[in-house]
Amino acid sequence: MAEFKEYFPLINYNTFRVDATTRYFVEICNNNDINELIGSDIFNKNKRFILGGGSNILFTKDFDGLIIHPSIKGIDYIEETNKEILIKVGCGVIWDDFVQFAVENDLAGIENLSDIPGHVGACPVQNIGAYGSEVENVITKVEGIHLITNKWMEFNHDQCKFGYRNSIFKKEHNNNFLITHVTFSLKKDPYLLNTSYTALTKELENYEEKNIKTVREIIKKIRGAKLPEVTKMGSAGSFFKNPVVTEEIASSILSKYPDSPSFKTGNGMIKLSAAWLIDQSGCKGMQVEDATTYQYQPLVIVNTGKATGNDVLLLSKKIIEQVNKTFGILLEPEVNII
Repeated sequence: MAEFKEYFPLINYNTFRVDATTRYFVEICNNNDINELIGSDIFNKNKRFILGGGSNILFTKDFDGLIIHPSIKGIDYIEETNKEILIKVGCGVIWDDFVQFAVENDLAGIENLSDIPGHVGACPVQNIGAYGSEVENVITKVEGIHLITNKWMEFNHDQCKFGYRNSIFKKEHNNNFLITHVTFSLKKDPYLLNTSYTALTKELENYEEKNIKTVREIIKKIRGAKLPEVTKMGSAGSFFKNPVVTEEIASSILSKYPDSPSFKTGNGMIKLSAAWLIDQSGCKGMQVEDATTYQYQPLVIVNTGKATGNDVLLLSKKIIEQVNKTFGILLEPEVNII
């Protein structure tokens, strides 16, 4: 039964550990909860926000409305061939728990996305990616209910309109589509490892066995050296997107800084490293109250104590301003700011 809670604290529902409150809060565990939700006065009379693991959100104030927290569980085999298997996963499953499940069962495709915080339901919204891989490469279907029309809907891969840290769920259906399940296509052994990330390739040379288990181990090691544990220090991982610019703009920067990291996107555009731009702009160590850039990765903003959402927001604006002043490039936040 869907239970509505009033003036509910959100400090444990956002990885920045920002102290904010919502007027109403409800956890959704099954389809019956959804039916009760959409039939309620609280749902119909208040603005709404869908909040999963809270790993990509920054609350700058209390939320005067209803927070919907989807917690549907389950990892189910749907279909299997000699080469791949389709797995349907509930939106409330912790993402890295699913990655671990896949690796332990020798199913390839998401091992490079190890240790990314958040829930499965959020992964198609943001089209999460890291270390040469993006989740769109393995998603075949996204299911859920549209909260405006109250219609159950399914989206195949093409209908999701995936882009760099983007999807139809972040654009046309932003905060109006409650994802209940995501179906993934994972490869069975024999499979090809994704070793496009240089540091991963180099580290893999030190391992006698080269499989998805060792890839996951290496990714966790790389992330652990650069990124804070969200259970120990408040953050939302990478705060900014890597900017994608024209070849002309990239060439201008590379002519002055030939060692600047750059990556061809395949459509005539060049992706630059936001972390490098931030570092070269002198933003390393920049601080506003208890909000500061992380010492091992300037792309990450951390809450070292009791930073408010506005402290983090002000710091992010200072970083954007400084990078734009130095390179003429406007960084875009990856984090959803409320």
